[in-house]
Amino acid sequence: MTEGGNSLSVCIVDDEPLAQRRLRQLLDDVPAARIVADAKDGREVPEIVNEHRPDLLLLDIEMPHVDGFDVIEALQGNSEDGHPPLIIFTTAFPDFAAQAYETGAIDFLTKPVQPERLTIALDRARNALIARDALTRLELLQSRLDGLRRDRAAIAPEDPLWVSHRGEMIRVLPSQIEQITAEGEYVSLHVGENRYLHRGVISRFLEDMSDPDLVRVHRSHAVRRTCIERTSRNQWGAPLLHLSNAAVIPVGRKYLDVMKSL
Repeated sequence: MTEGGNSLSVCIVDDEPLAQRRLRQLLDDVPAARIVADAKDGREVPEIVNEHRPDLLLLDIEMPHVDGFDVIEALQGNSEDGHPPLIIFTTAFPDFAAQAYETGAIDFLTKPVQPERLTIALDRARNALIARDALTRLELLQSRLDGLRRDRAAIAPEDPLWVSHRGEMIRVLPSQIEQITAEGEYVSLHVGENRYLHRGVISRFLEDMSDPDLVRVHRSHAVRRTCIERTSRNQWGAPLLHLSNAAVIPVGRKYLDVMKSL
């Protein structure tokens, strides 16, 4: 794909030599675009895409044998790196515009292509590539989150809490706590189907835990972000949080901004 900066690698697909020549001349005046290949027949395009991996196809719609729409179908799922090139359609028939955009094309240029319109279309393609690269990086990071969390746990293992329960001392890891409820001089720690009492007030407990995933949503309740499944409202319109352990937690009026941030 792109090599350094915001340069666009472009493949021209058009069966008309004059149309190809005009696009080449126009692109020669665009420093941020470089032509990596051209094709006179839509049947050549999948192989060219796999070999040259262009960022962008300037694709004629009306071609013999395989037209521009057929090329789109052939490219679906055919890109080796999982990122097919962006498409800008070119055509002498502006009536095709609506149909072209429905395919997901970045832009639609009417022949003869004008320099100003080509510049706008290339800017759109460049912005789309930047957005796609950002999304790819985010997806990669998300795919690695479990491993990153395991690495963090291995480097900095959690200090357990020891809580009294039916005459025994039970070891509880802070990351296991799904919900915290204030109960007088104690807080009730919800861990799966179990509840454990721990002496202390909820504000001080959360401060000591210093866990950004535990969020105060009510003067008497805190929840783990990842345990929130959905929100709703009660009969008076007050917001509620539904947790993965089937608990339904009210949201205090002073914590509405916290809920929105979730």
